[in-house]
Amino acid sequence: MNSEQPPPNPSSWQTLRLEGADTPVCTLWLSRPQQRNAMSHQLVLELVECLTLLRERRHLRVLVLTGEGAAFCAGGDLKERLAEGAGKTREQRATGQRAIELLDTFPCPVIAMINGAAIAGGLELALGCDIRIASEDAMFSLPEVLRAGGFPGGGGPVRLARLIGRGRTSLMVFSARQFSAREACDFGIVDLVVPAARLREETARWAEDIAANSPAAIRAAKVLIRRSLDLGVTDALKLSHEMREPFEDGPDFAEALQAWRDRRPPRFQDA
Repeated sequence: MNSEQPPPNPSSWQTLRLEGADTPVCTLWLSRPQQRNAMSHQLVLELVECLTLLRERRHLRVLVLTGEGAAFCAGGDLKERLAEGAGKTREQRATGQRAIELLDTFPCPVIAMINGAAIAGGLELALGCDIRIASEDAMFSLPEVLRAGGFPGGGGPVRLARLIGRGRTSLMVFSARQFSAREACDFGIVDLVVPAARLREETARWAEDIAANSPAAIRAAKVLIRRSLDLGVTDALKLSHEMREPFEDGPDFAEALQAWRDRRPPRFQDA
């Protein structure tokens, strides 16, 4: 009997939608708009499957994560949790954590295009991304100490403290307050805030700028940025030198110089 799992089948996904999967910039939509893209068990399972599939696509240079409808993601599906009990809740949370880890370690840059509320696990999804671009009417909150009787369980306090520091993380987690996009940007949670009508346009512009650069260099820089957070300055600079050295005689270095000589944009190969 064959025990192998069938390959992922995007056409069978009911809670996700892919746009541009065969192009350098792919957009992944959380697609439960009537539930404000709340993370059901099915959604997080499909998200893990999708991210596992996409990370093998070498032509992919930027992944954009967003939500369909009025919200980015409203967090865990509380109706499902009430109906199915603690065991299913733990399973859903563990799968959600796996999805966030896959975002965190995704080979190419991931941009969270935050089109509305990013609440609880929804904000934790965004924190797994490299860059966060929000519409000016987006809202942010980690309300678990009020709404769930526990602290955020998807790594939010850990990633947030590394991003914005202990004090501001404590304000957000302890108070359960909602923060506007401008407040989130002032805190350092969000990198850019743009008018809602221009969110897709601005995100696409940044994604296209990134996709035009050397994929190998971008992927290496992503690893360096992430790993250097766990190192002292001396060790981080040593790592930077070790990772940078092979590029000096690599094909992208030669192509960049030739493009400069020819006064044309470089044509980098997929990583």
